Amino acid sequence: MESVTHIIDASIPADMLDQMLLLRQADEPIISLGPAPQWANLPDVKSLHKPFGQENLAGLRLAEQLKPAATVHIWSLDATEAGTAAARQVGGKAILSLPHLPYENAREQLPWDIGSFDCSLTLPTECARQEVLNMGADPSLVKVLPPAAAEPQPDARAAVRQSLGLTDDKILMAVTAEMLRYAGHKFASWGHAIVRQILPQGRLIFPGTGPLESAVRFFADTTGYQDEVFFTGSEYSIPAVDAAADVGLFLYERDRGLVRLAAAMRAGLPIIAGATPDVAAVLTDETNALLTQPSDPRSTSAAMLRLMDEPELARKLGQAGREFAEEHFAPSKIRRQLDEIYATI
Repeated sequence: MESVTHIIDASIPADMLDQMLLLRQADEPIISLGPAPQWANLPDVKSLHKPFGQENLAGLRLAEQLKPAATVHIWSLDATEAGTAAARQVGGKAILSLPHLPYENAREQLPWDIGSFDCSLTLPTECARQEVLNMGADPSLVKVLPPAAAEPQPDARAAVRQSLGLTDDKILMAVTAEMLRYAGHKFASWGHAIVRQILPQGRLIFPGTGPLESAVRFFADTTGYQDEVFFTGSEYSIPAVDAAADVGLFLYERDRGLVRLAAAMRAGLPIIAGATPDVAAVLTDETNALLTQPSDPRSTSAAMLRLMDEPELARKLGQAGREFAEEHFAPSKIRRQLDEIYATI
């Protein structure tokens, strides 16, 4: 059996941290280059010092922690150079997993990076893989690793809603994506404010955190309905928030990852999502979600109103999403696909 070590750092995307924890075997070590993310509750993580704060200088120290011929699974783009250098030192192999294609110059650089670092790459959809191949990447180095969906926690619904002071008639819309640029949090607040002019029962919840948390909070406060928006930080887990919610909002302006979207689907939430390339690869409009035009508050608010006005549509979409996630995103299935990737890279 292969020796696998997982490499993270403080900049790891929340989607990739969720994915790693869902797929990691209990005997596979986690090593953080520098301090681990402060917002994450991680099991048994060993932190390595980064000389002069530079991750690319941590490769030798990392190699000392690896078994011979280890598979080094890197979950953060910034850790690529150190992770691949350490894998070479021990005669192993390296694999980098990303939640989506990078943007602008980083995207154009990606084929060169994985080739020069001798590193395999996983992306969540075939359309993302094809884009990297179209830029000249070696097909043998680029794999598809779909998102894994967290186990639902339906028993958490009553407790979370009670602690939020929500009665059964209130429709709670959850925005569980990490608070990052292009993740669409402002369009959730904007859409909620528009809908609130028409129907009184909509509420928003923003769990977790992210680099743009202060901006997300500021924008939510400008709508006039800040008393109906909940920022809960780490008080509740993402599966617990999904259990308490009635709608999942993923209003991406650009691709931002599919792991938390998959979790919301498995929890049975009807999904409203921006039709970015990765999202459109796993969701079908009017079948297992309502897809909206990215960065468009009009289509966002219209979709919110539909789900509030048509409970049967919401039920149908939630059920279809749950069935799709259980069939395609079960962690045991995705881990088997990952083991096949480990065996073939």
